[in-house]
Amino acid sequence: MKRAVAFFLGCLALIALALLVIWAANGFAPLGLETNGLIALILGIVGTSVLAVGLMTLVFYSERRREQGEDRTDRGPPPPGV
Repeated sequence: MKRAVAFFLGCLALIALALLVIWAANGFAPLGLETNGLIALILGIVGTSVLAVGLMTLVFYSERRREQGEDRTDRGPPPPGV
């Protein structure tokens, strides 16, 4: 689980760094948005990124648990005739 949290935080840090570089290089002024539009844009980017990275983290974590035999649904072979 520690690796999943580290992956999640690392991806979010990279996204935050990309937004910071865009803001430092040129700012968001060329987009022609006012303050409310910029806030909505940034919250949309951050919210979508958090959701996407979080879901992918859970997929990787779940797959790793399954490979290690920690899957709770694995109860052995099915009974005969099923």
